Parts: sequence; C-alpha cells; structure tokens
Amino acid sequence: LDVLKTCSQEVAGVCKDIRFGEARMLKCLWDESLKPNSGSFSQDCKEKVQAVVAHSVQDYRLDFRIHSRCEKDIDALCAEERARVDRLSIAELLGGEGSS
Repeated sequence: LDVLKTCSQEVAGVCKDIRFGEARMLKCLWDESLKPNSGSFSQDCKEKVQAVVAHSVQDYRLDFRIHSRCEKDIDALCAEERARVDRLSIAELLGGEGSS
C-alpha cells in the first residue's frame, strides 16, 4: 500500500508493536498522527493517512471495522441501498467515468 511506503519510518517507529491486518496499522497511524507534538510523523505521512481515512469513510465497505462488525445491521436496514451500490462499477463508485 502507498500509505505504508510513505509512512515506513512511522510504521517502524511509533507503530512497531502493532500487528498488520484488520486496519490495525492504519488506526495506529491515524491515532498517532493526531497527537499534539507528534514530531516523529512526517507531513507526507500525516497527509497520506488523512487521505486514506477520508476516502474510506466515504464507503463503509472500505472500512474494515464497520464492514465486519455491522454487516448484519447493514443487510437488515439497508438492503436496497446495498444492492444498488453493489451493482455500480468502480468508476461510478469513485465518481469517475460513467457516474451520473
């Protein structure tokens, strides 16, 4: 992932004890980047983490925690919307070519 390349020093530093998977590393990077005086974080890493998080909150399927922990609720409460969105192409989902 691009964020891991950009944040390699931060991953090896403040997040070194965090296991990969289930968005744990991204959560660590996010939490640590928000701390005041987080001098161990480069501006490039902060910006990359913010961009990845901002993008993931636009679609619940990109947020591991919401997708995995709320799947039954999503199916029960939002079945029609889920079916509609699941038929969209990647370009349509991201607002690109073929989107309305």
